[in-house]
Amino acid sequence: MDNTKENRYSGFFCPVPFESIYIDYHGNMNPHCEGLVTVSMGNLKVGNFSDVWNSEAAQKIRESILDGSFQYCHEQRCWALQEGRIPRVEEINNPAHRNIIRNRLKVLKKGPAALNLGYDSTCNLVCRSCRKEPLSSESGQKAAEIIHRKTIGSHLKDVKRVVMSCMGEPLASKLNIGFLQSYDPSRFPEMRIQIVTNGLLLTPEMWDALSSCHSAIDNVCVSVDAATWKTYQINRGGDFKALMENLNFIAHLRKEQAIKEFVMDFVVQANNYTEMKSFVELGRKYGCDWVAFKHIENWGTFTDREFREIAVHEASHPEHRKFLSVLTDPVMKDPIVWMRNLTPFIPEDNNEDGLLKLCDAEVFNLILHDMEWDFFRSKLSLNDMQSFKIWRILNNMKDNITEIYSYGISEEIASPLEYVSGYATTALEMDEGSLLARCKEYALREMDHFCESAYAGVEKLVLERENEIMHFLSNVQQNTFRQLIRIKPLTAINTGYSPLRQRLDLLSGKQVDNLN
Repeated sequence: MDNTKENRYSGFFCPVPFESIYIDYHGNMNPHCEGLVTVSMGNLKVGNFSDVWNSEAAQKIRESILDGSFQYCHEQRCWALQEGRIPRVEEINNPAHRNIIRNRLKVLKKGPAALNLGYDSTCNLVCRSCRKEPLSSESGQKAAEIIHRKTIGSHLKDVKRVVMSCMGEPLASKLNIGFLQSYDPSRFPEMRIQIVTNGLLLTPEMWDALSSCHSAIDNVCVSVDAATWKTYQINRGGDFKALMENLNFIAHLRKEQAIKEFVMDFVVQANNYTEMKSFVELGRKYGCDWVAFKHIENWGTFTDREFREIAVHEASHPEHRKFLSVLTDPVMKDPIVWMRNLTPFIPEDNNEDGLLKLCDAEVFNLILHDMEWDFFRSKLSLNDMQSFKIWRILNNMKDNITEIYSYGISEEIASPLEYVSGYATTALEMDEGSLLARCKEYALREMDHFCESAYAGVEKLVLERENEIMHFLSNVQQNTFRQLIRIKPLTAINTGYSPLRQRLDLLSGKQVDNLN
């Protein structure tokens, strides 16, 4: 053990090694986090999934969290450690996490809740931040197939989030395409899929070919690294015009609610940091939920000298001060901007970075349960009067949101569905398949209509409550509040799993199933 780290984080808890996994192209299984632990749980080329998930190495990593040493975590890469955003043990209310802490569980009965499939390095581009040359080979593909067979198994029943993928292009991978095209939503009704892509292959034709998993795909993240054709050619070498066309198509999917989140990624380096502001504008143009920035890292594709020349985030870089001035530009405070590992470089008085805005329907769950009220109150230094009034506002908001999503369903949807159900019953008696299909289509359309109006109602409600809360806070507290409520805590919420949305989907599923 590294004694310099012993007990440094005693009393804190990070759930990532207990629920979130990344499998790289070597077959290594690692906790999936920004910190990128310095050891692997094991390798799927030589072990099966369940054994590696609870291997001796996996247990040591989990023990390092439970004993507070965090000795396997890479502190320089983990923004949560750097900024003190790891929750304290006493602040944890999640029952599963409390059980892990109380019983010091290192061997887990359930599989991971989140799974990142990065084992197929097949890609249609050769980006210098990722590789020097195409990584795909016959032997590499055979290894990827072995890992794939071991990964896509019975343990998927516990998975809420699948990410494809951080090492290659998922839409160029036969393994990933095969998984998506054979996906059966009835087997994994709670699973949601995020596609991390360079965007060049996500055409309308490709989207149509993935129709079997449309209901599961909720997030598309496109890696761009440029805002102009010239810089894109240098950093990615793809067809910039085709990319813009596909971004427009993805924007259409987002607007039509075919996907729930659209993100564009930008790896910051010396040749593109001056385009960061333009990239934010590009994100606005295409209706992105987030434009995500992170500084470049050396994955072995650069010599030390080459990396020093492009690592503009390093203080020794001659353009570092200019880079910092870009970070403090008002444009970078746009609500869609997510700074990721650039957050530590932002001066304190300019740092309003984070991920989750208050106008998310899950805010009450995050603050009152996952984030923990005591943590929230202490971070804001609330006095008793402020604490009482804000707690009351948030609890009222919780009740109001529940009413919109739950009671509203019965009023807005149950009646029309019951009406349609009568026709559906008649259709079944008459063996009228086409009429039954039309009844189902109508029912689902009513559901979509309700979702749109419900989300709009929630957003309006929560923005009103935000203004009420701000009334009780000082300017300093307001800045802290804006920062806190836009942070996604290290909980199961990282899987993108929405309890409210799930209940809504389940109810709609039951209602529609009743038409059979």
